[in-house]
Amino acid sequence: SAVATVTHETGDGEMIPVRFSRSDRTVIWEAEMNSLLDLALANDVEIESGCLAGSCQTCQTKMIAGGVSYPDGEPAACDAGHCLPCIARPDGPLELDA
Repeated sequence: SAVATVTHETGDGEMIPVRFSRSDRTVIWEAEMNSLLDLALANDVEIESGCLAGSCQTCQTKMIAGGVSYPDGEPAACDAGHCLPCIARPDGPLELDA
């Protein structure tokens, strides 16, 4: 099937591709997005979520490639190789199992 790619320039001109492998979508991270969950929802990628604050672990998602950062440091409980999209932002090109 064709890969849907949406391209937007971020405010600083940096374009970071984020791939959602199960959804077969690659989109560009936009600096004004608060989190990877916001990016997913804006592009019709479903990620189950709950608290939206990194506490409940409902959105925990496996990272296939790349890494993320968190605005307040690493979350207290997150499995190795996974991230919490509700509070995470991509460090660079990223592929998620979503």
